[in-house]
Amino acid sequence: MPFALRFSPNAAIWLGSSAPNIFEQAKDRREVLEKAIGDDPFLSAELEEIEDAKERRRRVDRWLSSISYVKSHPLSCAIVEDEEIGRVVDAYDAGMRASNAYDFDDLLLLTYRLLVDNPEAGRHLSPPLQVHLH
Repeated sequence: MPFALRFSPNAAIWLGSSAPNIFEQAKDRREVLEKAIGDDPFLSAELEEIEDAKERRRRVDRWLSSISYVKSHPLSCAIVEDEEIGRVVDAYDAGMRASNAYDFDDLLLLTYRLLVDNPEAGRHLSPPLQVHLH
């Protein structure tokens, strides 16, 4: 059971009524992003402008890295100023939710949000976790 689910009575609301799929493999994340790109005319056009297949693949890899970076820096990346990266993150997240799926970055982010929004949850850990907001 994902860490965030152990502490939240609202976990079913956050994650849907059935157990989520956990995507650990890069290929799973790539498939979700590629479908999301196909569903977004702006992102599709960005990729179509790149003629070289290897360079298109590198662009998708950079977008996947950007998604991880944004999710792993919730304070400094609370607002994504780059329109392209913002669309990539939004499209990817929508694709993950449509698949009832979460990746490792999501699990970390959900745990962070759980502990920030509910500091008392840290007291249920062994040893107790102190949540400090800076």
